[in-house]
Amino acid sequence: MDILGIQILVPLGQEKTVLYSEVAGAVVDLILNVLLIPQLASSGAAIGTLAAELTVLIVQFAALQKEVSEAFRRIAYWKILLGLVAGAACSYWFVRFGFGNFLTLLVTACLFFGAYGLVLFITREKLTLEILRQVVEKVLGRVRQ
Repeated sequence: MDILGIQILVPLGQEKTVLYSEVAGAVVDLILNVLLIPQLASSGAAIGTLAAELTVLIVQFAALQKEVSEAFRRIAYWKILLGLVAGAACSYWFVRFGFGNFLTLLVTACLFFGAYGLVLFITREKLTLEILRQVVEKVLGRVRQ
């Protein structure tokens, strides 16, 4: 679900904050679904879900502002933004070919996450390098067995 709520708020004993944030998200989702689904169908549902998750994040972040603000300041957002732009460009490039829906979804997901991960690797983003190191260690550990 949400990392701030499950990984930080619950261990701090702030389960009510998690509950309130989830209720706020559900209310936002319900209202937007009622308003948007009749006109936009599944796109309206997606917009409602995105807005609901953003609402949950905002409520939980507000509750944890003192605890997490330093960690959020240390994030190199330019690397993430550069990865998002590269991933979106690769995905958009493939969408223009006009293949079937499933193939387009599959290939664009691979292109997006591949380009995003490659940019984070090239820019030496710390978390990406740590995850890659752990994956390599696990694979090498299994190969050696």
